[in-house]
This record gives sequence, structure tokens and C-alpha cells, in this order.
Amino acid sequence: MKKRILCLLSVAAVAAGCTEKGMFDNIHVRPNTTLPVGNVVASDSSLFELADIQKNMQVGPDGVLTFVDSTDLTLSGPEVGTSLVEVPAQKFDLYKDLTSWSGAGGFIDLPTGQVAETFTLTGLDGATVDTVVFSEGSFTVSVGGLDAVPGYDRSELRIVVPNLLKDEQPVTLTAGEPLALGPDYMLVLDAGNRMSVRFEGRVPSMTALDGEVNIDGGEIDYIAGFFGRKEISRVSRLIEAGDLAEFSQNAEYVRFDRPKIVFYLKNEYNAPMMADIESLRIDDIPIELKPGLEGQLILVAPQAVTRIVINNDKTRSGTGLTDALTKEFSRLAVDVNTLLNPTAADLGDPSYAAPDHNSTSVRDTLGGAFLIALPLDGVLDGVAFDQEMEVDLKDMNKEDIDYEELTLTLSGTNGLPLGLSIEVSVREPGSGVSVPLFDEPVEFPSSENNLKPDDPAFRPGVVDGKNLISRSLSPDKIDLLLGADKLFLRLTATTMGAAERKAAKIYSPSELDLRIVAGARLDYTINPK
Repeated sequence: MKKRILCLLSVAAVAAGCTEKGMFDNIHVRPNTTLPVGNVVASDSSLFELADIQKNMQVGPDGVLTFVDSTDLTLSGPEVGTSLVEVPAQKFDLYKDLTSWSGAGGFIDLPTGQVAETFTLTGLDGATVDTVVFSEGSFTVSVGGLDAVPGYDRSELRIVVPNLLKDEQPVTLTAGEPLALGPDYMLVLDAGNRMSVRFEGRVPSMTALDGEVNIDGGEIDYIAGFFGRKEISRVSRLIEAGDLAEFSQNAEYVRFDRPKIVFYLKNEYNAPMMADIESLRIDDIPIELKPGLEGQLILVAPQAVTRIVINNDKTRSGTGLTDALTKEFSRLAVDVNTLLNPTAADLGDPSYAAPDHNSTSVRDTLGGAFLIALPLDGVLDGVAFDQEMEVDLKDMNKEDIDYEELTLTLSGTNGLPLGLSIEVSVREPGSGVSVPLFDEPVEFPSSENNLKPDDPAFRPGVVDGKNLISRSLSPDKIDLLLGADKLFLRLTATTMGAAERKAAKIYSPSELDLRIVAGARLDYTINPK
């Protein structure tokens, strides 16, 4: 434990030259001195780095530090394999009687506008469609008996499709030749999902036009009409609390007084939706939501972003989320059923007027985010931070000194409503084992009141000359400190009023400023002989 101050050797040499030799030999000196150990400044967010949750910390609109975690919530769209309405491949049998028209020379001239057939699209799942644009596909009308007829070319039969437009004009087809569909073509249906095909020109003498009409639409680029009321998806999502769970489970007691579960839903469809929260669970505890739009149901307006907050007020008990978010909280799960074109009865709102027309493009989705927000407004009792603060001891004068006594003194200010229990330790050389320097942790007081730090009435917790925290080290702990490169501080936090279970808010920005000084009685000898 014996160390010496090299700078004092020069002082001794000068003294020896100015006095009678031996006058200052073996003079034993024990002065008192202070040695700066280190300074720790931690903001509110950096403090939570010690629990690995700083990446999830945000500042709420009221200035309260808030833990936020989220996950994607796509309820409809290609990602979840859903679409509002589909137009499957259509195949219609064509048989148009021609016995009413006589021909000459083996051919029949069809009167313009009098030979037509009407077809009704099927497989639309109750939807009424007025406009369809296919991104790909084909439209084909085939008619038998047109080939291998001397003196005739099948292009002489003009097949006009009044409902299939290009550049706003009806398309004319040749029998048996597929028309490649794409964004340039628009299928505009008549009422009741009906379309017609008209035949003009000349055909070989026959009793009827016998064939098929085939629409292979492939993927829809755009569709409009009224898609009807129907369920379009059931989606489950899970948020794992992760580091927050470990943080809260390390506590003696945790209570979140203003938890929020938030749904952000962007509806790109021109169609209203209703999201029915069929199940909301914190771990295995079901959260009973109020019925209807007061809790369980979300009306998602067309082509708009809807933000819905589920808080305690929307639970049947009025405290459902707080009751379930105990220190053992580890995951949040939700099951959502999505309904297209909900009715007033579905919503429980007699005043709701449902639209009678919808539209959507291939890129449209109903999606967004599902998140949990936990403002640090409540009670944290005995929350232990896993990671330690480190204080580099390089500025502490440890060379060539004998320390007869050494005391560590803590002072500073605490702008957080968190009383801190601080375990001060060093690492044992070689083994790296953590060794506390004191038998009991140091208790550092919280702020004196719970106001925003910029409030003129705010009073931080202060430790100064009037109430310094001082601890003496035993000889073996002095040796450990002098041989250490770093000092380690492990914090356990408790909000003010926690013993009475009174709520406190952790505002941001707030700051902890902790200063550590070593008070020492030095022991050295001038001119030892």
C-alpha cells in the first residue's frame, strides 16, 4: 500500500541544499487532501441506456418520457393475400339464332345494331361492378363455321363490344383472335354486371352464331362499383416487450397509469372499413373493451388515415390496461377482423350513412401500425438497471502515494423524480470479480418535487456541502481502488412517493449530475534514511 509522490522529491532536494545536511531527514508527513475521482452526467434517455430500452424511448406531447414499441398491421392487400373484389375468368356460351335473316349467294348480311347478345359476369361475391381495368389478360370471341369457306374471310364479321373501351371508343374484334388486355382498355359494365357483344358484317349462311366469349382478366389494375358488405381478413399481431419486460421484471413493483394501445390505419381504398378488435391480450390476460365504437370497433374512413387510441377509458373496468400491465408484462397480442362496407347496425350507430360506391386500384392497401405506448407516469419501485455506469480513474492521483485513510464523497444534483440506490464497486485484478467498496449502497435523493424541469417552481434533489454523502474505505478496499482502472456504479431507481404507491412523471429533458471526490490522508516521508 506504500506509494510515493515523485514531485515531492524535488522539494526535498531543494530543502536539503538550503539547510544543514540531515536537518530534514526522515520527516513523516500526514497531510489531508482531496482527489477528484470523476463526474457522471446522465440525461433521462441515456439513463435508460443502462436497461437497453433507450431506442424505444420517446417524449410524449406532455413532455413525459414514453416507452413505445410497434409492429406492422396490414389488414388488406397483396401482402396478406386479400382483395376487396375479384373478377375471375369468365366463359360464356354464345348462341345467337339467325333464322330470322335470309341470305343470298351463300352469305348473310347482318343488319347493323340488330344482332347482339348480353352476358352477366359471375363470381363477383355479391359485388356490383361498373368499371374494370385489367393490368393483363385477354378478351376473345370465337364463332364456329367461319373458316374454310370459299370466298369468305372471317374478318368480314365485325364483333363490336360496346362495354370494352379504348380511348373511350368501343373495341371491334375479329372472331377467334384474342385481344391482349392492359391499362389502355376499360370494361364498363351495364347495370347488374351485364355486358353485350354486337355482331355486324357478313357471315356464311348458317342457322346461328355458335361459339364462346372468354375473358381472362388476370390481375385487376382498377375496379369500381359497390363491393358489398363482407369480411375481408382476420389478422393476428404480437408485440414482444423484450428489454422492457426484463427491465420491469427486475423491479419490486411497477405500475403504468396512462398506458395506450394505438392503431394507425391508412385506408387507400375508396371504401370504408370496420376493424373489429376481437381479442386483445396482455400475456394471457384478456382486456375487456367497451362494445361498439367506444372500444372494440374502429371505423376506418375511405382514403384517409385513422388513429385510434385504446386507453383505460375504453376498457369495461376503466383500469383494464393498467391492471394487466404488471411487472411480469412480456407481450401484447391482438386479433383483428376487418369488414368491408360496414352498416349502421354493424357499428351500432344509427346516424351512420354508408356509401353506395367503392373503387380500388391494385396498389391499394389497408395497413399501418399497431403500437403500445407506456408513458413513465406511475410507480417504479426498486427497478434495477442491468448495465453499470463507468467512471474512469485516470484523473485520480494514485502514483507514489501512501494513503493512510481514504473516503469517497458523492455530491451533485438529481433532476429526476427517481431516488437512486447506488452500488459502488471495482473489479478485482486478474479475476475481474466485482467487489463493492461499501457494505451498503449509497442512497441519492430524487428531485424534491415532480414538476417539469423548466418550471420555475421545480426543485431538483441536491447533495452539496450541507449533506454530502461520505463513506470511508477499509484498508483492503483502498488497495483495490488504487489498483483499479475504473469505478463502477450500479443503479436501482425508485420513483418519489413509491412507498405510498403515489404516481410520478418522468419528464424529458431531465438530468442527473453526480460528482465523486476522494478525501484522503496522505502518508509519505521526506528524505527517508
